[in-house]
Amino acid sequence: MNQREEILSSMPVGRALYKLAIPSIAAMLINMIYSMTDTFFIGKLNDTTALAAIMVVMPILMILGAIGAIFGTGGAVIISMALGKKDYENVSKTFITTIVSSGLIAIVFSLLTSLFPANLLRTFGASELVMTYALQYARIIFIGNFFTIMNNVLNSLIRSEGATNISTIGMVIGALVNIVLDPLFIFYFDMGISGAALATTLGALVSAAYYINFYMRGKSVLSIDLKSYKYKLNKLKHIITLGVPSAMLSILMSLSFSLFNILGAKYGDTFIASMGLSTRVVALAIMILIGLSNGYQPLAGYAYGAGNFERLKKATLYTLITSVIISTASYLVFTNWGEKVLSLFSNVPETIIESVIILKAVSTFLPLMGVIITAITLFTALGKAKESMIIALTRQVIVLIPAMFILPLFFDKYGLIYAQPLSDLVSFIVCLILMFKQTKSLGSSNQTHKIAS
Repeated sequence: MNQREEILSSMPVGRALYKLAIPSIAAMLINMIYSMTDTFFIGKLNDTTALAAIMVVMPILMILGAIGAIFGTGGAVIISMALGKKDYENVSKTFITTIVSSGLIAIVFSLLTSLFPANLLRTFGASELVMTYALQYARIIFIGNFFTIMNNVLNSLIRSEGATNISTIGMVIGALVNIVLDPLFIFYFDMGISGAALATTLGALVSAAYYINFYMRGKSVLSIDLKSYKYKLNKLKHIITLGVPSAMLSILMSLSFSLFNILGAKYGDTFIASMGLSTRVVALAIMILIGLSNGYQPLAGYAYGAGNFERLKKATLYTLITSVIISTASYLVFTNWGEKVLSLFSNVPETIIESVIILKAVSTFLPLMGVIITAITLFTALGKAKESMIIALTRQVIVLIPAMFILPLFFDKYGLIYAQPLSDLVSFIVCLILMFKQTKSLGSSNQTHKIAS
């Protein structure tokens, strides 16, 4: 048993969770800084239209990231549980299937988005005023879609074996490339918004190269034996089934954000830019919570695969307590010092004033998000796709979309703003019910482990 498996199998739960989670949290924050670097430097141009253009492209990038998460999360769940059962053959087959399938899908999406950028941007709410800037940014970003998708996949697979340090280093390298090149391309070479897109794409390319090098040097417990492997559709189906619920949350968030752009267009570009800015600030807290859950996922999956339900329960409790503390602290920061945080990303007074109001609104039930994200991760780690899907659909479709249409009829643009907090509250209640049922069933004599078999 190597050191990484010892962390998953025998290290005290609290210590193991934080050993896995801290690098993951750091990685997610770095990734968030990476994604917000463009917003920061474009915001310094004092051009609201350019800032709004990035916000229009953002949901498309979220969908592309979610596509990577379908394969990365699905493959990682199977690998973690298979490692717990010492089923190394299944580990190898799952790894290869995930890499080959996601690589092909990444190529297809890179081609499709690059061929029809204007149509895609209109679908996601780009006005004619914003379109010129959005096309400049999107054309370069879409060419690099392959690296965006593969980064998510490789990152998840590396974390599934407990190699969180490697995952973090890869993200740090990509972020540093982006941070250094952004001001250079935008201001020194006077490339504007196109320079921001090029810096982001090059950062993703460098990260992907680092992850590939990790596998090529034989440092992973996951082996690549393409000669003896035969591609099987049932293995791919299994990976997608487990990956879709987790990715669905990101996809639905992206679609709802696009719907917001469309419904909010009548309130002007300043409103769209302010909502996008506030959403990205809140996403800082969400990324920390996701980083924590990323550390929890391999620990939970391994324990479940090994039949160690007591360890699984302890890991879940530690994660819930920590996530509630983080989300509550974030809520206090955003509601008390929101203006200072927002001013880091924009110098436009009208945008800051609007953003402060929106930030306080969308943060209303932020303390509940820790429970929601932990619940989704728990059910994903256990291979329970249905429960994860129920939570995702409740938050982003069943409650949110109707609320986005109904609330503005009574509260104008503020109804649109408060639609998300309302869906967060309902989702939290659903999570409590599902998690209570699950914790009661853990450890029963009839528990079986079909997922890793």
